[in-house]
Amino acid sequence: MREPAKVYNSIRQLLINNKADVFFVSYPKAGRTWLRVMMGHALTSIFDLDRSILLDTYEITKRAGIAKTVFTHDGPFNLYNFCRYPELRFNEALYSGKKLIFIVRDIRDTIVSSYFEQSKRMKTFNGSISTFLRDDVFGIKKIISFYNIWFVNKGKCEDFVLLRYEDMHEHPEDSLNKILAFLGVTGYGPEVIAKAISFSSFENMKKMESKGEFKDSMMKPGKSDDEESYKVRKGKVGGFAEYLNAEDLSYIDEAVAELKIDGCEWYFSSVR
Repeated sequence: MREPAKVYNSIRQLLINNKADVFFVSYPKAGRTWLRVMMGHALTSIFDLDRSILLDTYEITKRAGIAKTVFTHDGPFNLYNFCRYPELRFNEALYSGKKLIFIVRDIRDTIVSSYFEQSKRMKTFNGSISTFLRDDVFGIKKIISFYNIWFVNKGKCEDFVLLRYEDMHEHPEDSLNKILAFLGVTGYGPEVIAKAISFSSFENMKKMESKGEFKDSMMKPGKSDDEESYKVRKGKVGGFAEYLNAEDLSYIDEAVAELKIDGCEWYFSSVR
C-alpha cells in the first residue's frame, strides 16, 4: 500500500501538471534536486518569499506571479511504476505546446546514482549494481529509451531547451542565469546568483539533509551513517568509474549502440 503522504504528493503533482506553463523534465538522479534548491534560493530572494517553500517550485513561481513551473520525472507514475523500458511513452497531451527545459546527465553517472536511490532509499531493488544496470525495469536501457523518446518529440514543445548536468557543474552562474531568463525573470543583481550557488553547494545541501532542515520526507538519508543512502550523495561528474567495472561499461556501450538514435548526443558527457 502506498503511504498517504506519497499518494497526496502524487495527486497534487497530477493537478499542478495541468496548470503548469513551464516544465523541467529529467530522468531521476540527473541533478534536479540541486537545481531546484539553487533556483528556489534565487527566486525566493528576488521575490522576497519565505524560504520554507524552497523546494516547491510551483508554489514559488505562482506566488511570484511568473510562469508557473513544475519539476517532473515525466510522471509522477511513469518512472516509478515498474514498467519495462520498451513501455515508456511520450505524454503528448501534457507537453505539446509547452515550454520545457530537459535536463540530461551522463547515463553512466545516472545509473550509479539511480542504483543507490533504489537500493538504499526506495528499497525497491536488492542486488548488485551490475545486475541493476542490466535490468529492463531499472537499468541503462530505460535511461536510453527515456532520452530517445524526448529527442524524437522535443519539436512538439513550444520551446525546448537542453540543460546538461555537467555544464551546470562547470558554469553554474551561466546555467542559473539562462534558466531565470527562460522564466522571464529580470532585474536582479549578481549577488543573487552568487548566494544561490553558495547555498546549493553539495557540502551545504548534505549538511542540511543530515540535520533534517529541508522539512521534506524525500530529503532524508536512508541511514544517517551511510553516505550512499543520502538524497544528496556525491554529485560528482565522472564518479561512475568508482563503481562500474569493465564488463559493465562494455554493456552500457553495447546498449547505446543497440538503441541510439542518430543525431542524439545526450547519452554521454565528454568524460570518457
